[in-house]
Amino acid sequence: VWQGVVVGTDSVYFVISQLRKALDDDKRSPEYIETIPKRGYRLIADVALQSPDGDTKPVSADSNRIESDYAESAAGASRRLTMLAGVALLVVAIGYQLRSAEPASEGREPTTPDPVAIAVMPFIDLSPEQDQGYFSDGVAEELRSYLARIPGLRIASREPSLLARSSDLETSDIGQRLGVSKLVEGSVRRDGERIRIAAQLVDSASGFQLWSQTFEQPLANILAVQDQIARSIADALKLELLEFADPGDSTRDPRAYDLYLLGLQGMRSNSFASLRSAAAKLAEATRLDPDFAEAYAAGALVTHILYATGAETGSQALDHAEVMARRALALDPGSARAHVALGRIASFRGNGETARAH
Repeated sequence: VWQGVVVGTDSVYFVISQLRKALDDDKRSPEYIETIPKRGYRLIADVALQSPDGDTKPVSADSNRIESDYAESAAGASRRLTMLAGVALLVVAIGYQLRSAEPASEGREPTTPDPVAIAVMPFIDLSPEQDQGYFSDGVAEELRSYLARIPGLRIASREPSLLARSSDLETSDIGQRLGVSKLVEGSVRRDGERIRIAAQLVDSASGFQLWSQTFEQPLANILAVQDQIARSIADALKLELLEFADPGDSTRDPRAYDLYLLGLQGMRSNSFASLRSAAAKLAEATRLDPDFAEAYAAGALVTHILYATGAETGSQALDHAEVMARRALALDPGSARAHVALGRIASFRGNGETARAH
């Protein structure tokens, strides 16, 4: 749809939000787009194809009918889709993407919800030049991964947290929207090779602060700071840490870590240029630190995306992506990102069973 742009989950959430605003559609009582929890989105409005002379033709809600009607319209070049027909196609495509990305739920054993649900909100960049947005985003994302390893915590994913923060909602509304009882908020100030991180844990219902602390360290100690924050939050929640420890999948090299965060930013930007730049930065990160598991995993994902979208046509690209993902798993068997990469590679090669396993 958009030449040179890779559409990921960030784009899905953002576009749905923009469509609802454009249509003045209330998420709680929708007239156009209904959210199907853990599945995707469904168009619930009546849709019609409109010809240049104003004649309309009803369109079935069935996705195959919509897509075939759209193809017929494009081929004939004599009719145009109304705004709602365009919305229908987008919602069908997004729904398919989200459904195909999630394993079928049939036969699953019921699970007991984790006792504490937390959202890590985007950290604010307070650096003098206001040029460290990628770094503050990366710190929040890495902290999210850290906290996810603590037994007894359930962590909201990045995309809805980002949307909730950008909508200027009250703390209680954010907690309700994300289904969490606690929020982690913070700011990052980077000045040369020193970094200052202020973090706080907030009760989303009352808005009361449960814990706060400021950490100022050399950039080389960034991982130790993340570990301190995670442990402090666990302590504030009176959670037993059990075997939680430094995951060992990151790096002690500040330059490699900086390149890694720049690579993650490139992944989120969803353009061919940014993805190629991300691949180069992640490759340099692993060159500086050959034991940097998450840089290998991220590099595998970027390489796969470039190959799957046709931006990278080299016959060895997919094999190279798999090598990087397996290197990441060898260094850190618990790397979710490496499993995601291997799952996508297997799916691309038509090996559904292996993809589902990863």
